[in-house]
Amino acid sequence: MKYYQDITLLPDAEVSLGFIWEKVYQQIHLLLVENKTAESQSQLGLSFPMYGDKTFPLGNQLRLVAESEGQLIQANVNQWLQRLNDYVHVKSIKTVPSEVNEYACFYRVNPKSQQRRLKQLDRRVAFLSQKHGVGEEVMRAQLLASIEQSSGESKLPYINVQSLSSSNVEQQHKFMLFIHCEMCSQPKDNGNLFTCYGLSSKEKGKQPVFVPWF
Repeated sequence: MKYYQDITLLPDAEVSLGFIWEKVYQQIHLLLVENKTAESQSQLGLSFPMYGDKTFPLGNQLRLVAESEGQLIQANVNQWLQRLNDYVHVKSIKTVPSEVNEYACFYRVNPKSQQRRLKQLDRRVAFLSQKHGVGEEVMRAQLLASIEQSSGESKLPYINVQSLSSSNVEQQHKFMLFIHCEMCSQPKDNGNLFTCYGLSSKEKGKQPVFVPWF
């Protein structure tokens, strides 16, 4: 990856950083889907320069990375984040520094226990919201929080993401995208692409994709 573009998230007293992450990442996911090169494959990747921050696990910065400047220009991230102008600052496209000596691989972790509970989520939301007399969105948020707390991977940074896997809006659901970071000093240039979440694929037989870490 030779070019990058940084996005800084700007929370305030009324809007939390976690909420902004959710909205920004959803738009970036849509951007990557729109610009995908094949089914579930993207030439554009993501980096989290402040991953592991003590104040907020993902920090307040998101970085788009690409092999060419033209790919970032074509993606036009400013357009995708236009309605979030009050909460983000998009910087200009820059060249990756030549002295980079560390690389990071970001990939999704999906705990089996969490996966099973998420599959049951929609059915439980409808039943429990009726039983307790609360709205389905309120009940969904409560159940998602419960899944997070009981997950063995809950210590990893995560973002709440709206699934786009179905064209039926009613069948789309939110899930917690847990993100793991793996570091190395000399990655192999294997030519693999990112997923449409901007992360490295962890499919069996595929080599991970590392991005410059600086």
